[in-house]
Amino acid sequence: MKPISKTAFYCCGVRMQDAESSNPICGDVYAKRFMNDEGRRILETFKDEVRPNSSNVARHRIIDDLLREELRAKPDLRIVIIGAGFDSRAYRLKGGRWVELDEPQVVAYKNELLSPATCDNPLDRVAIDFSNESVEEKLSSFATTDRAVVVIEGVFMYLEDVDLCRRIGESSKCVYYPRAFVRHAYAKGSYNDFGLLMHHAKSALRYFSKWGWFYDVERRRLNERAGLRVDHR
Repeated sequence: MKPISKTAFYCCGVRMQDAESSNPICGDVYAKRFMNDEGRRILETFKDEVRPNSSNVARHRIIDDLLREELRAKPDLRIVIIGAGFDSRAYRLKGGRWVELDEPQVVAYKNELLSPATCDNPLDRVAIDFSNESVEEKLSSFATTDRAVVVIEGVFMYLEDVDLCRRIGESSKCVYYPRAFVRHAYAKGSYNDFGLLMHHAKSALRYFSKWGWFYDVERRRLNERAGLRVDHR
């Protein structure tokens, strides 16, 4: 079984620090129970990254507040969290029918330390190998005609985020927010790690096979709409 990702421990760790502060933003009191020795070692490497750490907590709180607003309007709303990591919103927020989707090692570790049976809201955890299994198939048993909210927080690597923005752009808007701060913790990891290089190559292969290798009609249309002139020669 693959190890739990460093990202999962890092995000959980900054929420743990926030909860232990005198004026917490998220107040995730459950985060601490997931932080084992390995998680704390990972967090220690980011102790001086004040802005990224604060940004991570702020992002989580913004999503918390958006979900609270949705739940006030519809207390039995279906909420699906893809790449849930050590998310504890199902325990912290009032209402909702929750589905958490993540890798088997994350689900097993999380179930051991925080069982769905102890959650006041209905909660299902679904294990998935993101590299080989279909999210659509894994979630098919929860499919209804009712409205649902899907949370995808800090999940995508390489060209998946580009693909997602393009698909969102087909029916909505992608917004550039210059105050956002992003830290790429791997620091060109695919240059030095063959496994990450294969993920990067697979991501590029899927993206260009879908949208076009040498002539991307849709990208040209989007660029023109944004006022950009692209020479395809």
